[in-house]
Amino acid sequence: MKTKSLITTVILLAFVLTFAYSADNPINQIFEKYAGKEGFTSVNISKDMFDMFKDLSEEGKDNKSIGEAVDGLEGIKILTYSPEKTKSKNKFDFYNEIIKNIPLSGYSSLMDVNEGNTIVKFLIRKETKGKISEFLMLVSEDNGGTLIWITGDLDLNKIKRLSKDLNFKEFEKLEKGGEK
Repeated sequence: MKTKSLITTVILLAFVLTFAYSADNPINQIFEKYAGKEGFTSVNISKDMFDMFKDLSEEGKDNKSIGEAVDGLEGIKILTYSPEKTKSKNKFDFYNEIIKNIPLSGYSSLMDVNEGNTIVKFLIRKETKGKISEFLMLVSEDNGGTLIWITGDLDLNKIKRLSKDLNFKEFEKLEKGGEK
């Protein structure tokens, strides 16, 4: 009986800690802060959606590449700021707001691209044994910016393939290796 109680307690503690980390995660806080606000567009793609893609990929070979690309993904969140979609006269610096709120020390930089007034940063977080658990892409342009956060058991080739399949133009810099 004590063993059963101990196991139940450990499982409950694991769930509580998982949700506590998720809520306290600085990137989640950014999405929660700006989602639905004027000038911002947010997209949250859940693991359930990826599971649907995998199910579809099993039905036909046309969808197979998407199914393979989403295998292992836990979620994708996209936050875009477009100043022309806001009535505010105050200038909002999306890029610096994001940079100051994300603890970049936990990430490794894959690549930075500076082209004119456009800045693109590609960052990853590695877990033990070199597995990539998070991919961040931050884009700053004159007309706003975009933050893309991908979580799960990640493979950069899968991310590039998924970006191509879903037509995410922001990933072209990663595909080209920073070429102009």
